[in-house]
Amino acid sequence: MRVFLIVFQVIYVLALIPWLLVTAMSPMLFDAGVTAVGISVIVILLSYPIAVLICSIIAWRLRRRRKLVSVLVNLIPLLWVIAIPSAMLGQALTNAVSVG
Repeated sequence: MRVFLIVFQVIYVLALIPWLLVTAMSPMLFDAGVTAVGISVIVILLSYPIAVLICSIIAWRLRRRRKLVSVLVNLIPLLWVIAIPSAMLGQALTNAVSVG
């Protein structure tokens, strides 16, 4: 259990490196004006480190008493780690198809 928590939390910390770059570029979403989609993307991006911190604390506190709940809580930030690159890849592929 302990190794599982450590491995995934190292992955989450490593994911903060590209997160910083993406977050630094995110104000460009508003170049064409403020939209609900732009605001949603900003909120989702900025909530990642908060989710990592909160889920890590909860997972470590639950690791002895409720192991399954601890694992599930620890996997919540994985949604960001998978979803954001997938969305960026999907957008890039859509742009490539529409140009070509």
